[in-house]
Order: sequence, then C-alpha cells, then structure tokens
Amino acid sequence: MGAPEPKRPKPRSARRRRVLLVVAAGVVVMAAVLWLCHTEIALAYYRWRLRSGDADVVCAAIKEVAKHRDARAVDDLIQLLDVRGHARARVNCKAAWALAEIGDPRAVEPLCAAAERQDPSFVSSTFLRAAIDALGKLGGSRAENCIRAYAEHPDSYVRSSVLAAMAALGTDSAKDAVARMLKDPAPEIRQSAAVVLARLGDTRALPALLEMARTDHNLRIELRECLAHLPAEAVWSALLPVIADTTADKQLRGYLLFALAGHKGRSAFPVLVQYLTDGSAVVRGFAASALRQSCALDPPVKDRRAVPHFIKALEDTSSGVRSLAATALGEITGRSFGDASHPDTPAKWKEWWERERERSRSPKSGDQRDH
Repeated sequence: MGAPEPKRPKPRSARRRRVLLVVAAGVVVMAAVLWLCHTEIALAYYRWRLRSGDADVVCAAIKEVAKHRDARAVDDLIQLLDVRGHARARVNCKAAWALAEIGDPRAVEPLCAAAERQDPSFVSSTFLRAAIDALGKLGGSRAENCIRAYAEHPDSYVRSSVLAAMAALGTDSAKDAVARMLKDPAPEIRQSAAVVLARLGDTRALPALLEMARTDHNLRIELRECLAHLPAEAVWSALLPVIADTTADKQLRGYLLFALAGHKGRSAFPVLVQYLTDGSAVVRGFAASALRQSCALDPPVKDRRAVPHFIKALEDTSSGVRSLAATALGEITGRSFGDASHPDTPAKWKEWWERERERSRSPKSGDQRDH
C-alpha cells in the first residue's frame, strides 16, 4: 500500500471568507445588542420625563412610550389622567390615547373612574371622547358599561365617540346600544348608528338605512358597502320591493339596484337583466353599470352571458345606457365595432354574436378556431 496523500492546505481565499463571515455575524450581533441597550436607555429616559412639569415635554414622552408600547409606563400614564392646570386637557387626552395604544387592561378602571367624575371642570367633552375611544380599544364588560352611560350625552361629538367605541367592541350588548341610538335626536348620529349597525352585521339597520336613503343622497353612495355585511336574504327582501316600486325616486331605485348587485351572497344577474328594460332611463343606466361591474370588471373570467343583453341595450333610447353597453361589450369580448352612437353598430354586434353562437354549436369549427 502506498502512503496516504498529505492533506492540501485550504486556499487562502476560503479562509478569508470564513473570517469575514464570522466578523460580519459579530458586527450584526453587536449592533442588535447596542440597539436594544439604546432603546432601553431611551425608554427609561422617556418614563422619567413623564414626571416633568412641562406639558410639551410630557406629551412628547407620552408619544414615545406609546410608540414602543412600553407597559412599564402604565402607572405613570394613569397618574397623568389626574393632571390639573392649564394643560390638563392636552395631557389627559394624550395619556388616555397612550394607554389604549399600549393595551394594558390595568388602564380600564382608572379610565372609567376619570370619565365618571362629576366635576365638570375636570371631565370635559374632549377628555370624555378620548377616554371613550381608549375604553373601546381596551374592551371588557367594565369598559362597555362605562361607554354605554354616555349614549345620551348632550354633546353629539361624545355620542359619536360612543358609536365608534361600540363598533370596536362588537358584542351583542354593544349592538343593542347602537340600535337604541337609531332614535337619537341628531340626524347625523342616527345615520352613523345605522351604518355602524350594518357593518356589525345586524339586520336592524336595514329599515333605518332605507328610510334615510330616501332623503340623504350621500348615504346612497355608502349603501353598497354597508349592505355587504348583512345576510343576503334579509337584504333582498328589504330592497326588491323598493326597486320594483315605479313611483319611488328613480335615483334611489338605481342606487339600491347597484347595492344589490354588489352583494356576494346571491347572484343578481337575472334582476339586473330585468331592469335593463325598465321604464326609467336612470334605472336602466344603473342596471347597465351594475351588470358591467359584475360581468366585466370584477370577475377574473368575463361572464359572456351578459353579451346578448348588452347588444340589445345598444338600441336603448338613452345615450348613457348605449355607451355603457358598448364599453361593457368591449371589455367582455375584446372586440369593437365602432362608436355606440353609430346606427350600424348594433347590427354589426348582432352579426358577430350569431357567428359566435354558430361556432360554439359546431365542434369542428371550434377545434379549427382553437388551432
């Protein structure tokens, strides 16, 4: 047997790479340690600054401890809920916000106690709103009971904060409280309550939303998004009678039709096709727009069932409906036969569609077209 070959020394470049990797790892670890040390030192400094008598300094420190969600600052923040003086509102509100950002349940009782004080010189509407917002984020039965007590507060801004907090809580008892606010004396609070209740999936919002939509044009725009949170059967049962009522406001019928089409719980295709021939051009326009949305824009695969209905709509008396139909046909089929206003356009589309139908009936021609 021959003598074993001596091991060759590793190339210098390989050793150098190993050294560089070790050094780089050490640098990363050292940087992480330094960053952690710096953060801890900085947070200790900001916690100390919370005890400063300067409102600007205190507010800046509150912002930093909230950003890092430093639970060690909770006790100092609770103390700041009781600050008096000319900067009281600014510091108190900032402290309530920070307690909500940190999310420590120890803050619930002090926030409730601060909000429930009877001293009007201490409990301003501004602080009440901040405390209610914080309690809504922290949650719990104690927080909810405290928030509910202000559902009839004389300040509508406070009542608006109550609605936002109840929406954040989302419990059954919170929904009941929001439902009672549908009878609030302020119309903007009633509308907000209906929207919140709908987003919480409570069907008690439907009658209120429909009633308000009769007079509030801005609310009609929000209907599609609000109704998407409610059960399909309840939405269809409430909306279809209003849409079918030819004596109702045309714009309202159109917006309700558009909202109905946006609900994912049930296909609105047959209803939209039906209202493409409605007696009102406004309703036909909404039907065409909704059908285009559901067949051409939303789905990844275009729905060609709408093609013959859009071709028929090219002969509509309304130029708006004709334009929508032509646009939708181009988006679904990828073809164009001229402007919708041209008298020959409907005939060209009909001829093309007949050829497409013939091809679909003939397997041989379909195979040739595929190749």
